[in-house]
Order: sequence, then C-alpha cells, then structure tokens
Amino acid sequence: MKAQEFWGTDKEVLIIDLDGTICSDNSYPDYAQAKAFEIEINALKSLSEKYFIVFWTARYEADRSVTEDWLFRHGIRYDRLVFGKLPYDLFIEMNSCKSITELVNF
Repeated sequence: MKAQEFWGTDKEVLIIDLDGTICSDNSYPDYAQAKAFEIEINALKSLSEKYFIVFWTARYEADRSVTEDWLFRHGIRYDRLVFGKLPYDLFIEMNSCKSITELVNF
C-alpha cells in the first residue's frame, strides 16, 4: 500500500518527529516550554503546501493537548499527530532524509 493511499491523500507523505527535530528535546515533562527551532519551523511551513504532514512522536497520548497547543502557538500546520513511537537510539529507514531544511530545496 502506498503512503498516500494509507493516509487518504494525493500529496506525498512526510513523517516528522517533534522533539529534537522542530523543538528542544529536553523539555520533558513540560512540553509547553519546549524551545522552538525557528529555522526548521519556517522550512516546515513552506513544505506543508507540498506534503501531507504527519508528526509521529514518542510522547504519550496524555500529552496530546499540550502538544497541539504548542504546534498552534508556533503556527505549524499539519495533517495528523500520531503518538506512541517506540523509543530508539538510531532509526534507519530507506525513505529518510537528514533534516527538514534539506527538503525545501529537494
């Protein structure tokens, strides 16, 4: 099954982690205080026109409200927010890239 089919979209699907990717990863348990990475967030704003944006995080479902509020406060548009990613030290995937900002010129 293609990603577009699974998510019900015609756009290419971009899966993005939150902590350490668009914000500081040392804010647990007070995610409302996470420091925003402005360069990545600005790049992401332009990507939201081209991609179906899915945030996939290891945060708990109980953190949904604070996470949605943080994303809203920073003007981040997205299509889905998925919780429950398993913790890991390294993640290797054939479709991965190095950073959000690299996709802007992709």
